[in-house]
Amino acid sequence: MSRKDELAGRAGALTGRSTADGAARAEQQNASEAQAKANAALAAIAAAEAVQTQAGEDAELGEFSLPEVPGSAKDRLDRFDRLLDAELSRTVRVKARYDMVLGHVLQAVNDSGDWKEAGHDSFEAYAKVRGVALSRAYELMTAAPVLQIMLSAIAEFPTMRPAVLHGKALRSIFDSDGESGVLTALRLLEERGEKVTVPALALVCAEIEGSDVPAARSVKPSRSVPSALAKVHRRAEAARKAVESLDIEALSKLTPEADNVFEEIAAGYEEAAKRLRAVKKQAATQRKKREKSSTTAQGRKPPRTLDEALSIPSQERAYDAKEDAAAG
Repeated sequence: MSRKDELAGRAGALTGRSTADGAARAEQQNASEAQAKANAALAAIAAAEAVQTQAGEDAELGEFSLPEVPGSAKDRLDRFDRLLDAELSRTVRVKARYDMVLGHVLQAVNDSGDWKEAGHDSFEAYAKVRGVALSRAYELMTAAPVLQIMLSAIAEFPTMRPAVLHGKALRSIFDSDGESGVLTALRLLEERGEKVTVPALALVCAEIEGSDVPAARSVKPSRSVPSALAKVHRRAEAARKAVESLDIEALSKLTPEADNVFEEIAAGYEEAAKRLRAVKKQAATQRKKREKSSTTAQGRKPPRTLDEALSIPSQERAYDAKEDAAAG
């Protein structure tokens, strides 16, 4: 083969390889474009569905007709009260769902580090874009999986109003026992006729986990107790004045979450009062035991001397002989 033919053969081989590579690249590009078009179509479908869903939800918000209730004025008011309670409960649940979704999203963004790729300086900076403080973001992330369980169990607990604080209180039992632990705690409260509050959840979780019942930090009696009582009194007085300055009726209409806030405050004070009464009762019981022990010790005969102890058997024998003679 001549040099010319050899070079022509090489050129042909290179041309064929180049053609094959070009075809492969073109095929890959076509596949990428097809995938991009498919993704765009799916996104368009999802957007259309979202618009349709939003439109349906918006229309549902406006659908309302005041029911006609036959009977007395009391019958009508009772029906209206139930209607308002149902709407309030739904509003609270919608808020709880938003908190649950927000918590899951924040957790995903935090775990993946997407905030960094999106140009945020920190996870805190991303949270602030959503209008959420860092501490609140961690509260939402902690409560999110528990809120999801609570919302899924609404049918079983129709009077329950899930809140982020409830999710936080149940997180330990969720971490140890999962969904079954959360449902067990809720069922126990329902069986006892107790409302779902943070103190009640803390107590029932401690009971399920077999740990000590949460109690206030023990404080040794000292001269600081009067100042501590004065501090509590000042805070209670400030809280009373703050509540008195509120328009409770307007607040209850405009802010459904106010019910949860005031219930939590009331439950906290009630739990503190229960602990105080329990501690006073325990102290009174111990005091009575000490007084009884002291009285018993004072009324007890002095210990016998050695001679008296040794003479007891002979005294018993003399008594027995006397009894025998009387019987004879």
